[in-house]
Formats: sequence, C-alpha cells, structure tokens
Amino acid sequence: MCRSFLLPILVLGCSSGGPANPPQGKLTIRVLTDFACADFRGASIAVGTAADIAAKAPVTTLTGCDPAGIVGEYEVPKSMLSSGTVVQIVVGARKSPEECASSAFSGPCVVARRVVGVPPSDVVVVVPMRATCVGVTCAQLETCVSGKCVKATVDYSTCTEQGCDEKKLSP
Repeated sequence: MCRSFLLPILVLGCSSGGPANPPQGKLTIRVLTDFACADFRGASIAVGTAADIAAKAPVTTLTGCDPAGIVGEYEVPKSMLSSGTVVQIVVGARKSPEECASSAFSGPCVVARRVVGVPPSDVVVVVPMRATCVGVTCAQLETCVSGKCVKATVDYSTCTEQGCDEKKLSP
C-alpha cells in the first residue's frame, strides 16, 4: 500500500529585484596629453554631479609628464561614486589648471568630462587631453573629442582590458 506525504518547503529569501548591493568596481582615471612637457602645467581632477561639477574644487592635481604623453592616474574613491557621478579634468598648456579655472577656461586650456556612474567591475577610463580641444567649450554632460563636443557618458559594456577610451563614450 502506498502512502502520500506532504513535505513542507522552506523558501529562504526570494527576490526579483536583483542584489541589494550590486557589485561595484574600482574606477581609475588615466590622463594622457599630446602637449609638449615643456608647456604642460598640470592636470586637475574634480568629482561631482552634473549640477555641481563646474564649481567643484579639484580632489587632486597630477603634475607628471613624460615624452609618451602619460600624465598620471587617479583612483576615484568608491564613496564618491553614484549613478550621476561626473569627473572633470582640466589641463593647461603654459597655464596651470587653477589659472584655467580662474579665467573661465580661456586660452590654452582643455576641459574633459566623463559621466562615470558606478562601474560594475574594476575599470580604467583613459582621458586624452588633446591640443585639438584647446578652447572648445562643451555642455556639462559633454566632452571634447578631436575638437568636437560629444556625450561624455562612459559605456562600460564596451570597455576592454586596456580600459575605456574616448571611443567608448555613449553615442
């Protein structure tokens, strides 16, 4: 003779909304330039939001310059990252980043921005500061690439092991 048994089922934590704390990677900003080192006066990096980035004081200044055009790197603290995080880099040729800011970025200055949000894994965002962008003024969520303003949003899904360069910005 067969007997039927009902066994209780215990469900432990079921959610359709994904993880409460999605993974968050490390974000490194790598600054490059095509300015001659003799003309290079430093690069400042500010971190904020679209609403306040223009008024944000730099969190660091990079002063390195080598003949290959490498200025340096800055790791953005995870505590500064959110969905609306914007990174702004200012470089001056024959002018310091501070002089560029105090003169409304006129003269031999380049301003680059990246809307970075929260990276899903460790990533390097490469920001070339090119002479073709001297004096080009872009909107708060745009950046200069080859003398033209484009959207500054980094599309992490297109990044490679070498990082995210200006070709990886959202169209």
